[in-house]
Amino acid sequence: MGEDQRLAFLAADGVDDWRVAYCGPIARYACASVRAGTAFATAVAALEETAEHPPLIDVRPDGVIVRLGGDLIDLDDGAAGRARAVSAAAREAGLVPQPARTQDVQVAIATNVSVDEVLPFWRAALGYADHIGDDLVDPRGRAPSVWFQPLDPEKPLRHAMHLDLAVPRELASARLAAALDAGGRVASDREAPQFWTCADAGGNKVDLVTWTDLPVPEDEPTSLEILAAPRRGPAPRSDAEHGPRHERADAAAGP
Repeated sequence: MGEDQRLAFLAADGVDDWRVAYCGPIARYACASVRAGTAFATAVAALEETAEHPPLIDVRPDGVIVRLGGDLIDLDDGAAGRARAVSAAAREAGLVPQPARTQDVQVAIATNVSVDEVLPFWRAALGYADHIGDDLVDPRGRAPSVWFQPLDPEKPLRHAMHLDLAVPRELASARLAAALDAGGRVASDREAPQFWTCADAGGNKVDLVTWTDLPVPEDEPTSLEILAAPRRGPAPRSDAEHGPRHERADAAAGP
């Protein structure tokens, strides 16, 4: 998956139900019961558009979460078509989309030794599988993915782990305000609005991430206004190639 596929998905027609997080495009639909959710999941599984690329479906008593792939890196050119087909099935079932209830958590482990020295430990301890580059994923598709952030060996390692929380861009301001009201602080906003680094009273950090859901390249200047902008319209053109998150270690917040 390249940055072009991510931007193309965000600019596509008929994907208003969907948000883009580390797990790729994700949608949530409210359901009145597990039976209703199971019926919808069965309908999605029967779609011709999802036959070759089956989505991950999570049925709960009050809703169904649909993910088009296991990771943002897996996003392909046909994702928008599959998203439209799933949305159409939801409308036919009378289900209401709940994009504001989507999010995705990633564990970021910083290391000032080689990633090759620490990744095998975490793979074995968690029972995870290799994905791409410095990523590990839960083969069951349930728990957060793990990303290893290489650091300069000379940099002091104060906190070796932090969380990355990908949220829909229209929720970022409210989530940031809630974290600050709960006793947190902004440790760094130099990459805002792509992400803010927040910390609790003990200095433990979480990156509040919006870049996955922003309709512009991550390194293109943006403003806070874009967080509340309409979700329709073409994405700005960019000829630059942008690697996946494990190739952007310099842009990620340090521990």
